[in-house]
Amino acid sequence: MAGGKRVRIFVSVVWCGNGVLEVDAIKHDGRVWLVPNWLDHVDEGYMTPERIVGLHAIRHRQLEPPLKDYEVDYLVNETVPEAVLSGEPSNEQVKKYDIQMRPDIRVASSPTLGGKFEAEA
Repeated sequence: MAGGKRVRIFVSVVWCGNGVLEVDAIKHDGRVWLVPNWLDHVDEGYMTPERIVGLHAIRHRQLEPPLKDYEVDYLVNETVPEAVLSGEPSNEQVKKYDIQMRPDIRVASSPTLGGKFEAEA
């Protein structure tokens, strides 16, 4: 996957519906984006985000250093509608949360490293 830049995969905690979710996050185009779901391209050896959600559009804080005993980089400080993270978001939600469906971002997958270790954007 030559020509791309490496992107670290962060961990975020997101309030959604009646619960709390652990959601991946990546830096892309100078911003941090939530990646609620990955599409696996096993034969090609990479994954792509099903959608990315702009963390810049959501109240949050970066945890530096990450919480002791927890590997969490970002904490979302508001409830995010379930349709934003999965399902069909409304046009209003797409604009408000800066949702991009199926962006051209590839993350190399490796079973020995838990599935994710670098991204190219």
